[in-house]
Amino acid sequence: MIKLTLIEGDALEVLPTLESESADLVLTDPPYPNFDLFTNKKTEDFYISIFTELYRILKKDKFLITFWSISDLPNIFRIMEKAGFNYTWQVINYIKNADKNHIRVGFNHYNTALIFEKGRAKRVEQIRDVIEDVTSSIKRKEIQHPTPKTLKVVESLIKFSTKEGDVVLDPFLGSGTTMIASKNLKRNCIGIEINHEYIEIAKKRLNWGSSLSNGIEWEFKVVKKWLIEKSKEIEKKVVKNEKRN
Repeated sequence: MIKLTLIEGDALEVLPTLESESADLVLTDPPYPNFDLFTNKKTEDFYISIFTELYRILKKDKFLITFWSISDLPNIFRIMEKAGFNYTWQVINYIKNADKNHIRVGFNHYNTALIFEKGRAKRVEQIRDVIEDVTSSIKRKEIQHPTPKTLKVVESLIKFSTKEGDVVLDPFLGSGTTMIASKNLKRNCIGIEINHEYIEIAKKRLNWGSSLSNGIEWEFKVVKKWLIEKSKEIEKKVVKNEKRN
């Protein structure tokens, strides 16, 4: 039995509610900004806050893998160091038939997954430095996301770093590829996504709640800041009552 937990909410608000050292892998594709945006301290503080929380939630001696723009490498390395992570390696996902978007020199046919670790992580399976794949207009139409990552590379990264029954956390789930890969590989998964449209796309791709998917517990939550604050108020009242009794 595996559990898939889909949370609609802001990662900054949801992550503090998750238990420390409860995830075996963090695998995500955050909405990385244009390099120029890092002149704004608020932008850098946002990412430091996110990755610091992820460091707390990730178990010791485990991996965090994040896709990131190659032009922003100095920024992400600085942020990850402040959060406590150590850089390990990178995996290139080369899309043979990607759209030929000219980027001044060459074409944009690949994306980069950066592998960091908390402590001293050990791989479960070997992984190639370059993973080749293809895409199609049909797949892109189904996913309806501007920067989708292929199922092949996500599954390869999960197999590299986890075992069956482990917990995979994706704080920026998008259209659900990380959760689909986790489901296919019999891993538990916690996915957080703020965009309601992507939540609905993810549910459709996962065939959410289907009785045909044996051995899966489905959990869907909507987490809003006011609900979190209300919950804390209730907890305080309960503690006070227990002390009185």
